[in-house]
Amino acid sequence: MVTDKDVSYESQTYFDVVLKNSSFKGYTSIYVGDGLMVFVHGSKSEIRVNSRKRHQWMKDCWQQFIAQVA
Repeated sequence: MVTDKDVSYESQTYFDVVLKNSSFKGYTSIYVGDGLMVFVHGSKSEIRVNSRKRHQWMKDCWQQFIAQVA
C-alpha cells in the first residue's frame, strides 16, 4: 500500500502515535517501555512488538509495527 504519510522512526506520525495518543490505521499505542510497544485497534486486535536491541529498541519496535500494519 502506498501512502503519502511519513511513517519512519522519529517522523511526525511516530511522535503522534507513540507520545500523543493519536492513531495510525486505527491503532493506538497503549504501552511503550522496557523494550516493548503495544498497539490496539479498538477492542478487536492487539499488536505487541518487542526488541532486545538495548539502545535502539524504540526504533526496532516501531519498524516492526509498521511492517505489520503496512
